[in-house]
Amino acid sequence: MRTIALALFVVVLWTEEVMSQSYVWEQVNHRFGGLTFYDVDFPNQDTGFVAAPPFVLRSIDAGRTWHKFELPLLTASHPEAVSFPTGRVGYAAGSTVLKTTDAGETWTRMQTVLNDKGGASHISSMDFGSEDNGWLMGTDWTTFYRTSDGAASLERRVAPCGACASVRYVNDSSVFVVGWGSSTFGMLGSLFGVAGYRPHGWSNFPRAAVDLEALDVEVASMRHIWVAGRRARRSGTQEYSNHIVFTHDDGATPWKEPITKLPWPITAIAFVDTLRGFFGDQAGDMYGTSDGGFTWEREYKGNAKQPIKDIAVKGNTIIAVGDNSLILRRSELVSVAEDVPTHHPTIRLYPNPTTGAVTVEPGPGPAQLIVVDVLGTFVMQLPAESKTTIDLSAFPPGMYRVIAQTSSAVRSETVAVVR
Repeated sequence: MRTIALALFVVVLWTEEVMSQSYVWEQVNHRFGGLTFYDVDFPNQDTGFVAAPPFVLRSIDAGRTWHKFELPLLTASHPEAVSFPTGRVGYAAGSTVLKTTDAGETWTRMQTVLNDKGGASHISSMDFGSEDNGWLMGTDWTTFYRTSDGAASLERRVAPCGACASVRYVNDSSVFVVGWGSSTFGMLGSLFGVAGYRPHGWSNFPRAAVDLEALDVEVASMRHIWVAGRRARRSGTQEYSNHIVFTHDDGATPWKEPITKLPWPITAIAFVDTLRGFFGDQAGDMYGTSDGGFTWEREYKGNAKQPIKDIAVKGNTIIAVGDNSLILRRSELVSVAEDVPTHHPTIRLYPNPTTGAVTVEPGPGPAQLIVVDVLGTFVMQLPAESKTTIDLSAFPPGMYRVIAQTSSAVRSETVAVVR
């Protein structure tokens, strides 16, 4: 037992060391000035694609350099969405759906995009889970397609929201769509999360009872879902509420909101796993979390002329794109600007490892403590003073994250529970 406890303690220390490493978002230099980069996808760590109408860009060195494909079919389609299920097979879509089988060197026109009245439309979001299976969503809510034959044909589906903004393919039977406005199915409110697609339509997914104009969704599993977008101003103030809601239990309990104040609408969100994630906002800033979304730290200060449009995560490759030809690449920090955080403040807790009882010292003044497990699932929340004991003996052995919010800071620390 002592050996196991020691091993777990080493894991805790290693985890803290990794999580305290500093990173920076570096702006990638290129010669594509003036374009808006709408969508980015990395099918593997080295190969990535960006929708930059009227072109498509490709990188084969993990986003360090980019090559522009300037072809008549791409120019005519004006693609705003890309999806590559493999490094060679992928799709670009705008007014038409195009397919490549040689990593973007050549393209084939598959389908013209039409709305339900037969008029011209435009694809703004799509996601393919395999070479044949994908979902495509248009700029108007009537344009919503499913394909199971590699876009050789497009099967029209009724959109589950009045104005859909983003689609996320999970598997052949589950897809999530978020947006705002009422739908033909009578779903009320502003936030839509839908799953479990069946031939006869959508099944409602438990949603957060908040006024959120949802712009993007990330799904780490069927239990871990984050929805980001634009919230209304708080009544009587000029401040916005937080712009993210998330669940770590399939929506079974009320959706959570971050502790960290997030002032700007969030335009893109992506997660590495159930704990580590990133978002970009309308102000062009990039934030990161290591506790499933409860707390966030700004990692890059941008500007409102380059709001973030999309983020791609594949292994160690993390790329964000935005307006005015913005491409950001996250890498280990070498030199750092003054306002880029270089560490994660910690709290004091002991004993660590523990068999159950843990004493937490969050710092001076009252605090709120939140405990989550290694998957980011909410465990408990309670008020705390300068020294508080919490009991984890009722929970399974493993690693837990203790997050403390005081009036001056948000801090966190990892504890191992052993038996």
